[in-house]
Amino acid sequence: MSFLKWHEEFTEKKIKFYGLSKLSNYQLMWVSWGKGLVMGIIIAYFIFH
Repeated sequence: MSFLKWHEEFTEKKIKFYGLSKLSNYQLMWVSWGKGLVMGIIIAYFIFH
């Protein structure tokens, strides 16, 4: 199994697990971007505070 095929199946399982199957891929990318932004802010807070 190639990495790309594994990643596609893994992502689909996570989308179904979290109940996000109603969102489009575009919406999921925004959710992921927002999550990364929040995590970056939290990490920066602990590093620079």
